[in-house]
Amino acid sequence: CGLAGGCDALAFSLDAGRFNATTLAGVQAYGPGGGEPRHGEDLELYVFGSRLSASDRISVVAASTACGGPGANASLLDVADPWSRAVVHQDRRCSQELWHQHPITRVEAQERCDADFNCKGLHWLKLYGGDGRTADSGWYQGCGGEVATVSSDDWDVIVKP
Repeated sequence: CGLAGGCDALAFSLDAGRFNATTLAGVQAYGPGGGEPRHGEDLELYVFGSRLSASDRISVVAASTACGGPGANASLLDVADPWSRAVVHQDRRCSQELWHQHPITRVEAQERCDADFNCKGLHWLKLYGGDGRTADSGWYQGCGGEVATVSSDDWDVIVKP
């Protein structure tokens, strides 16, 4: 995404784990290498002088122009769920099961894992087919300890993004 012509600001909705905030002030957006952001280029975001990165587990969930004129307040990007692109280790389990729940929605399992510092990912019972990264619900377990070190024909490990 980038700034529309004549705009001097973007409004970002940021999600950082359990912290949600819409920040209109104190957010700076730069294009690659610190230059002027342009349409179609990735943005580097800074909040109150601190650079945000994927390792900070902060994702932009929405962005819109904050100026008048054509396209004002229009959505500039569509951010995919990071879990949908997570690494999967087939036929594996982690060395520790932190919790298990069946049935549980995928979103609930992901949120439970995201909130747990010890959770390295999710075990997904794959007996009924599908993809645990995108399924509506199923049998999920919290994955802890060493990731994907235990062999199992019934389970896959979805590594926490």
